[in-house]
Amino acid sequence: MDWVLLLSRVTICVTIASNFGGMPVFMDIIRKGSTHSVPFLPFLAGFVSNTGGICYAMMRADSVLLTVSGVGIIMSTIYVSLFLFFSSEVGKTSRQLMISGVAIFSFYFYLTGFVREPSSVEAQLGLVVGVLITGMNLAPIASVLPSLSGVFSGLVQYYMLWSYPSKAKMVKAE
Repeated sequence: MDWVLLLSRVTICVTIASNFGGMPVFMDIIRKGSTHSVPFLPFLAGFVSNTGGICYAMMRADSVLLTVSGVGIIMSTIYVSLFLFFSSEVGKTSRQLMISGVAIFSFYFYLTGFVREPSSVEAQLGLVVGVLITGMNLAPIASVLPSLSGVFSGLVQYYMLWSYPSKAKMVKAE
């Protein structure tokens, strides 16, 4: 078997499997009967990025992208629908969903109305989808970043205190 074909199939399987990453969260939501403290934003980001992904796949007529994005949009639609069903803040959740829908359609109208060159449309859509998917995949790390920035900031503060001791301490030492 060709290594490129094998790598391609493994990548497809891993990408499709990653769309099932929200299942444990939703099993917990279904068990509790409420979204309680589960944020909607990661699921909304997945929905938006998968919507862009399916549009890009259709534009390119790429069967691999269509398969992966198709599974992604199906899973994202299920997640968003279940979230709306179990959410205690349906109004807020619906507003966020409508705002993202307006953003998607605005970008669509920009691409179809103002960008004339098909290769430019494809390049711009590909770039936006790539950024959205990267952001969606980095979203779980966001809760760790404040801790990392806190550690970095603390180390800088300790260095500054060590390098530049206060004058009161210097007087006592003499």
